Amino acid sequence: MIVQDINQIDTLIEPDQILFSFDAPGWIVLFYASSAIILILLIYWLYKYYKNKYRRNAIALLKNLQNDAQQTAQQKVSFTHQLLKQICLSHYNRQELASLTGDEWLNFLNSKTRTPLFEQENFEKAQEGLFRKDIPMDVVETFISQSTNWIKKHVV
Repeated sequence: MIVQDINQIDTLIEPDQILFSFDAPGWIVLFYASSAIILILLIYWLYKYYKNKYRRNAIALLKNLQNDAQQTAQQKVSFTHQLLKQICLSHYNRQELASLTGDEWLNFLNSKTRTPLFEQENFEKAQEGLFRKDIPMDVVETFISQSTNWIKKHVV
């Protein structure tokens, strides 16, 4: 009986092929939504890029300073201190910042990063190097590299 029913089935009628088109409303919404997201991300990236221009410039100055053989160790330390002060004065409270020296200055710099980047001993030697000419070059190089890391990682 079932075999007879199967034999009575006629050929399968297939529907016409549905044409694919991007004119459907869903595709248009998807296109505009993804375009808007890409545009927002691009604007955000450009904003961050221009906002951090001072970081790139300061790091380039420190790299040039490290490679400059004509500068003395004292001049390198002095320039690095001035650069750090200049960056801080442009981004943080001037009244709080202008009078900081020594350990207060070190604590301020370390408080503006997620993890402290300056070592107490090396920082003190670099501070002393502002007033002495016999500062070791390894202290200067370490101080400049720590300053470079601070410039990269400080939070405004």
